[in-house]
Amino acid sequence: MFAEKQIALEEYVQGHANMSGISLVFENSGSAPAEIYQEFVRFTLQFGDSKRMQIGGNGYRHMGVLLSQIFLREGIGVARGVEIADLISSMFRDKIVGGVNLWVPFVTKVPFSEKGWYQIQVSTPFYFDEVT
Repeated sequence: MFAEKQIALEEYVQGHANMSGISLVFENSGSAPAEIYQEFVRFTLQFGDSKRMQIGGNGYRHMGVLLSQIFLREGIGVARGVEIADLISSMFRDKIVGGVNLWVPFVTKVPFSEKGWYQIQVSTPFYFDEVT
């Protein structure tokens, strides 16, 4: 069940027209080579709490957050990062992908750089239901 949701969201991102031309990295699949890219986006799916619920029988609601970390070369400003954050936000806002209900994303600028990269993060809370 969790693997199915992970795959559905990754395929959605890879096939979305807004992301064409942007280098994408998925969790535990290596990093974008620093010497090649000026920008890239890393997607990480964090599963969170699960709760029992009733939907005409027993069921569970699983919650989490989809993290989209936008990395830009240090010293080029934030305009491009905010542009990518807008694309990601519109791609996920109030969508249902593979049974995953995505809520309203929010953007956070990470106030420090690491190894020459500046980061902006788009966090998209989500939930999906499992009916047994």
